[in-house]
Amino acid sequence: MKKSIYVTIALVSFVTMLFELLQTRILSFIFWNDVVYLAVSMALLGFGISGSLVSLLSSKIKDRQRLLSRLLVLFATTMILALVGTGGLPYLWLLNRFKLISSDLTILIQLLFCYVLYLLPFICAGAIISIILSSKEWKVAKLYAVDLLAAGLACLLFFWLLPVFGPQRLIGFMSASVALMSLFLRGMKDIRQQKFTVVVAATGILIACFGIVNIVTQPYKDWFRMNFDAKLMATIEKSIWTPLCRIDVVGDETHTLPYFGSLYPPHSFKIILQEGSALTRILSKEAIDKTFRSIKIDDPIGVAWM
Repeated sequence: MKKSIYVTIALVSFVTMLFELLQTRILSFIFWNDVVYLAVSMALLGFGISGSLVSLLSSKIKDRQRLLSRLLVLFATTMILALVGTGGLPYLWLLNRFKLISSDLTILIQLLFCYVLYLLPFICAGAIISIILSSKEWKVAKLYAVDLLAAGLACLLFFWLLPVFGPQRLIGFMSASVALMSLFLRGMKDIRQQKFTVVVAATGILIACFGIVNIVTQPYKDWFRMNFDAKLMATIEKSIWTPLCRIDVVGDETHTLPYFGSLYPPHSFKIILQEGSALTRILSKEAIDKTFRSIKIDDPIGVAWM
C-alpha cells in the first residue's frame, strides 16, 4: 500500500504539471499568447477549491483508498473531456454566424468555456494530493519530495515529449495511465467502477494512438481560413508542436493562397505559420528569380515589398 501511494502521488504530480504546460500551448494556438497566463490561475483556483473541499469533508472520509481510486478515474475523465471540448470550440462560432450574439461575446464565451473545462482536472488532482498529504498514515516529507521531483521531471521531459507526440496524444496517454492507476490502487472490488475505468482507459489509449481529437484555431486566424475556406484550397503539409509555438508548413497546390495573387506558380513557395498566424513566405530559387525580373531596380515600393 505504501509503495502504491508513492507511485500515485508521483504519477498525479507528473501528469498535472505536464497537463498545465500542454494547456498553455493549446490555448496559445487557439487564441493568442496572452491567454496562456490563464493556466496559472486555473491551476491555483483548482487546487484552492480542492483543498477547501478536502478540509471541510475530511472528517467524513472513511475509506481513503476507495476515494483516491474514484478521484483518479474522475481526473482521467476530466482531462479527456477538456481535450474533446477544446476540439469542439469552433462550433460555438455558429452563435455568431447566425447573429445570435456578437463576435466579441463569442470569444468571451469560449474563454469561459475553456476556463471551466480546464479547471476540473486541477480540482481532481488537487484533491488527490491533498488527501494523500493530509493522511497521518504516511510520511509527508517523503511524499512531498516525490511530488516535487515528479513535477520537475515533467517540466524537463515536456521539451522532448511535446514535439514528438503532440498535446492530443500526450493527454490521451496521461488519461489512460491515471485510469489504470486507479485499478491498481483499488483492485477489482467495484465492478461498476472497473467497467467505467476500462472505458476511460480505452478512450485515452485510442486518443494516444490515433490523435483523433483535432485542435482548431479561431476563425480569425490564417490557419482556420486555409483549412476551412474552400476558395483557398490550401494544404497543411506538416505540423509540429514546439515548447514555444506550433509550426505549420502550408503548400500552394492550386495557386490560390492569399496575399500572393498569381505572381508565383504552384509549388514555387511554402508558407510557415506560427500559432496559426504570423505568416512567413519561403520562395523557391525560380520564384525569387522571377520576382527580381518583374521588379525594377528603381522601384522603391517593389523593393520594399520584397
